[in-house]
Amino acid sequence: MEIRGSAIVNELRRSSHHALGKRTLDLALAYHDFLQNGETDALARLGFASPAQADIEAATRDNPRQIVTRVVEDLGRLL
Repeated sequence: MEIRGSAIVNELRRSSHHALGKRTLDLALAYHDFLQNGETDALARLGFASPAQADIEAATRDNPRQIVTRVVEDLGRLL
């Protein structure tokens, strides 16, 4: 998934390639909550104080939400 200008998605991509673990799942869950409900508390606890404009725009589209849902499910099974 590519969302230009999203530090959150860049970190998800980086950690998926180099450091797959619980933090990746935690970040995916937090981003999922943001995309679905606009919740930012979990993102802030992980060091992402506020979503970028690109993330806000992504929350209005179905495709990013569907992809992050699959990522969360896959990570949950894997980890």
